[in-house]
Amino acid sequence: MFKNNKYTNWYNLIISKAQNRKFEIGIKTKIHHIIPKSLNGSNNSVNKVKLTFREHFLCHWLLTKMTEGEDKYLMKYAFRMMLNYDGKKNTRIISSWQYDTARKALKGVKHNSSFKLKQKENNSGSKNPMFGRNHSESTKRKMKLKQLSRPSWSTCSIPVIINNIKYPSITNASKLLNISRTTIHKELNRGLT
Repeated sequence: MFKNNKYTNWYNLIISKAQNRKFEIGIKTKIHHIIPKSLNGSNNSVNKVKLTFREHFLCHWLLTKMTEGEDKYLMKYAFRMMLNYDGKKNTRIISSWQYDTARKALKGVKHNSSFKLKQKENNSGSKNPMFGRNHSESTKRKMKLKQLSRPSWSTCSIPVIINNIKYPSITNASKLLNISRTTIHKELNRGLT
């Protein structure tokens, strides 16, 4: 199931340390399936371990490096989902290096037709979170105002300053810094550059 490589060794080290550890009250943890459920891992306590958020992130990244074929595809998808979804329909805030790592891991990943069909089934009808619900007029107005207030970085060719260096455009900065345009957009929207 897992390749015999340094990533598998690191993964096993993180898991074995976590299995023998007690957390103090107030430390936030995530339950991690040692053998992922998508790879036919069980849901019993023997296959679960408490990890810190950072360990959880690293373990999912390592799983993308220690699998092959369809398993690798599933692990890359799980890695992407953990960056965007926390189980409560909220957007997770991640750092740019985490996002960049995920984007690089997903480079060239294309969804196959069986996956697309499964996703469609899982989000259609009563399984869709918006099933039978409509946005109120007030919410629609707020969403429209929010969208209109955002700068359209992708259509503008305006100079940007990153780390006190002026670049003619986001695309130019992206190429020269080897950082994705999306990461730069997010940083500009947050006002951190």
